[in-house]
Amino acid sequence: MENKTSKYFKYAIGEIVLVVIGILIALQINNWNELKKAREKENNALTEIISDLDTNISSLNGIVYTDANAIVKCMKSINIIIKNLQDTKVYNDTLNKHFWQTFRYPDLDLKSSGYESLTSIGMDLISDNETRSEIGKYYTYSIPDLKAAYKELRDDFYHYMLDLLRKEFIATGIKNDTKTIIPVNYELLVANREYVESLKTYFAVFDYYQEKSIEVIKASNELKAKIELNL
Repeated sequence: MENKTSKYFKYAIGEIVLVVIGILIALQINNWNELKKAREKENNALTEIISDLDTNISSLNGIVYTDANAIVKCMKSINIIIKNLQDTKVYNDTLNKHFWQTFRYPDLDLKSSGYESLTSIGMDLISDNETRSEIGKYYTYSIPDLKAAYKELRDDFYHYMLDLLRKEFIATGIKNDTKTIIPVNYELLVANREYVESLKTYFAVFDYYQEKSIEVIKASNELKAKIELNL
């Protein structure tokens, strides 16, 4: 009887051990599945952010260099007009396209849907602390700084430059696919200190906008490289 009881007891212990092992294995498998799902969500979020970064890099390169109203084109025209008004002081019709360009600026169009999706889920989804920190810094510091520079440029245009455009120039429409304007009176424009100083200020604001745009292009490329390494 004692031998049978001992055997039953050992059998029961064995059954309990097997059940516990089975539960632990099931929990581990469940943990693996949950971890796999989390990593899939993380990879999807990071892939979407990379898409945002690609869009921003392309957009900012256009804003700075290649768009019709690119920063470098506007700044070049502003320099030409300032030099002409202060040094040459002689009007010629080749200035008309530069007069027009001095009153332009590129719009800022940035994409952040990937980051917005990530914040709605939770930044803790990103497992790598450094990558998570860099993403946060990009969207909470770099992008807002650039938007502030853009707002300053836009405000300067609407508060000062637009009024000068209306008072001092006549639109000539489109000629050879190039928009132009002509001064109402060039001699008076040369003597108009407000106009010249406004152009100088506008140039300085453009320069700051360009600086911030180039900084964000660099930050975008660096963040993209870091995320791709993480993936």
